[in-house]
This record gives sequence, C-alpha cells and structure tokens, in this order.
Amino acid sequence: MKILDVNVHLDSWRTGTRDGIMVQLFNNKLTDVVPALADKFVRFDYPLNKTIKLDPSFPALPTVEDFINFVVNSYRDIYKNEPNNIWGHGFGDLFLEGVSLRNDGKIELNMGS
Repeated sequence: MKILDVNVHLDSWRTGTRDGIMVQLFNNKLTDVVPALADKFVRFDYPLNKTIKLDPSFPALPTVEDFINFVVNSYRDIYKNEPNNIWGHGFGDLFLEGVSLRNDGKIELNMGS
C-alpha cells in the first residue's frame, strides 16, 4: 500500500531545491501518514546489490520532510561508504517516488532514476 506519493530528486533536495514534492503531504506529520512508520526499519535496495536496513531516528513528531531528509542522507552515506554495493546509477540519478507499507509491515522505498 503506497503511503506517501512524492517525486524528489535526491541530489536537488540535498542542495536545497524543494521542487517536485506534493505540497499537500509536505507538512503532514509522518505519524499521520502511517502511525507506526517512525518505529520501523527502512529498507534500501535500489540500486544496491544487497539490501541495507536502517533504523531512522526522528524527532518526537516527525514530518514528511524529516523522512525525506533521512532517505537523502542515508543514500549519501551508502554511496560514500558502500561503493562496491552499488550498480548502475550515481547518486545524482536517484528519485524518491514514494513510500509503501508492505503486507509484512516493512517500509519499502519506491526509488527511480
């Protein structure tokens, strides 16, 4: 089930450009989108050879912006620290297109390039 629908170019977001995100979701509390979202591991698997699971640490009432910052910063760290785990795309190619909650309760990033 898709819980967040965005179109964020990670490198542009990192450098301060906020174009492309759907305004009606931008200021929602992350916990309003899915109550338990802030308590779950986030799986990073694109474009990676092996999945990396990270535990986000958010403020008490995280916003969608906090979550996007977590995704962008996590991908920056992955690209810096795990170059042998990456295939095919540079950081500048990546877009966060959405976030889904899987039937097993895991958070899945919908990434594109």
